[in-house]
Amino acid sequence: TLRVIGEGTNATPWLQAKADILQCPVEWVDVHDAITRGAALLAGWGADVFTDLPSACASWLPTVVRIEPHHEDAARYEQQYRRFVQLYPALRGIYNS
Repeated sequence: TLRVIGEGTNATPWLQAKADILQCPVEWVDVHDAITRGAALLAGWGADVFTDLPSACASWLPTVVRIEPHHEDAARYEQQYRRFVQLYPALRGIYNS
């Protein structure tokens, strides 16, 4: 499972595309102080306040939206990626300018 935070990550089409491409569930966590919470979680884990970091994260960072991958779309994304890899050498100059 991929957990995402921050502005712009709550757009369902983008989350669905990530889930489809990565072929794993994507969870959006609505947290505005993620850096602070992450530091506190790690400090608490280091000080043995939490015995299990994954469950501490789950309790402190609740999931708002969970998107399951559409397995049938994975082939389409893979085909488009292969096309991009073939075209990239010819377009490299455009990307570097």
